[in-house]
Amino acid sequence: MRSQHHSSNKATRPSNSTQLIKANKSNIDVSHKLQQALALHSGGALDLAAPLYQEILKLDPKHFDALQLLGTLATQKGEWENAIYYFKKSLTVNNKYPNVYFNQGIVYQKLSKLDAAIVSYNKAIALKPDYSEAYCNKGVVLKELKRFEEALTSLDTSIQLNPQNAQAYSNLGMVLKELHSLVPALINCNKAIILSPDSAEAHYNRACVLKEMNYLDAALTSFNDAIDLNPHYAQAHYGKGFICLELKRLKESLVCLDQAIRLKENYAEAYWTRAFTLLLTGDLKKGFQEYEWRFFNNESNSDKHKRVFDKPLWLGDESLEKKTIFIHCEQGLGDTVQFCRYTKLLAQRGAKVILEVQPPLFNLLQNLDGVHQLVSQGSALPEFDYQCPLASLPLALKTDSSTVPSGVRYIQADLKKVARWRARLGLQKRIRIGIVWSSTSPFKKDKERSITFKQMISAFPKGLFELICLQKEIKEQDEMEFQASEVRFFGEELTDFSETAALAQCMDLVISTCTSVPHLTAAIGIPTWILLQYVPDWRWQLDKEDSDWYPSAKLYRQKSLGDWESVLAQVYADLMKLKAL
Repeated sequence: MRSQHHSSNKATRPSNSTQLIKANKSNIDVSHKLQQALALHSGGALDLAAPLYQEILKLDPKHFDALQLLGTLATQKGEWENAIYYFKKSLTVNNKYPNVYFNQGIVYQKLSKLDAAIVSYNKAIALKPDYSEAYCNKGVVLKELKRFEEALTSLDTSIQLNPQNAQAYSNLGMVLKELHSLVPALINCNKAIILSPDSAEAHYNRACVLKEMNYLDAALTSFNDAIDLNPHYAQAHYGKGFICLELKRLKESLVCLDQAIRLKENYAEAYWTRAFTLLLTGDLKKGFQEYEWRFFNNESNSDKHKRVFDKPLWLGDESLEKKTIFIHCEQGLGDTVQFCRYTKLLAQRGAKVILEVQPPLFNLLQNLDGVHQLVSQGSALPEFDYQCPLASLPLALKTDSSTVPSGVRYIQADLKKVARWRARLGLQKRIRIGIVWSSTSPFKKDKERSITFKQMISAFPKGLFELICLQKEIKEQDEMEFQASEVRFFGEELTDFSETAALAQCMDLVISTCTSVPHLTAAIGIPTWILLQYVPDWRWQLDKEDSDWYPSAKLYRQKSLGDWESVLAQVYADLMKLKAL
């Protein structure tokens, strides 16, 4: 906050002695007020410093220091638009000071005007080519814009200019994390902590990298270190809450998430994770209320699919008698299968229900109870009175653990297609089991809920069952093992979910990891064994073998993180019992 008073106007010599005396007095007053203002500003008395800066501007409207320091003061108070106003005005007086562009870049970051921030940092760098901090901040903005390679270059330059710049190492670690270079990411985060052990942000960034590496206990320690250094660090409390959730320490998770929300207003990620945790514990009423935060959460898929309509959102308050309601899909195929059961309840309220579904589900759901009109996602929409996202129906219809609409079979496979598949499969000589072990979903945590084909096949006693693959695709890592097996595969013949449902209807049992297929098979009433990770998706809750949503499902759970061996051993044992019947 150094005073840098330089006027772009050339001084003109007063025409007489009276003018000279007035000018000197004015300069003395400005200098005195500036010294007072700087002293107050430096001491943190922002509200006392601001009027003095304004008085200076009354005497000299183009006083560079008063303008740029008012910008700095507004930045410190979080008054971002005011800060931009004063920075811009100061730069019309003198545009040769890199620190003003630097500070302006910081404010543009706060306003999420990232392109403008980059322009400001570039101007600071043009005036001061060795400006390490500007390169560092520019790298952070480039990371936010997902221009990761450019971010690497900028942060590397920052470090070359100042090898002691701890913040640059820390931010470089986060960029490397996004590029999945996790070991180099951790090395850079550790360098940052060595250089600045009291930096809460450095410990936080290290924790984020450790979480990505699945070193959850170490990540928890680093989040705690960040909180110890800065108890008001909302993101660190959120990170700790997320790790506690992953470790199945749910009460502790909720405490951390509550604290994050207290510290950061409208913290969408924390609200959404708290919703997930509440739903996982079986508190569906509170959980579905907070599940609405999914539309504002960058970590969920729903934030990318929030849609705007000129018709009101229906969340259960208005009568639907003789009204048309449009229910639109928003998440994965399994979510659509799970929540489409609610259309029947809407129809019972007198509504004419228009249901939108993803194209692979369109043929399957043609005869779904309660649906007046089915539309494929992307098609033109008919007129309607109200609209509601599909996954908001449990909230709108006040679902709790005692009111889950859990019909044994609410989706019907096409009987003609079933007959064709039975003929295609031929004479059945053994118990027929459909299997699914992985998906091609872009879901970030898919690798935690999926297994390899080699793992899956280990659960089946050799030669005792006829195994049918219900996956449409086989991952490259599984091809060799799969080709050597006797599992039957129909691949491209499974053109949509109506075909998958018809094939599945020919099974005596389906065994699957947590993909869209077990939603489908359980919804059509087939006995379905679902293999779940240590902390599964919220809908499977905890410590239960059955499901409130699917009566025909049986749940197999990991006993510890990553422990598929015990899950598959239990499946093997239960298959042997099944064979003995």
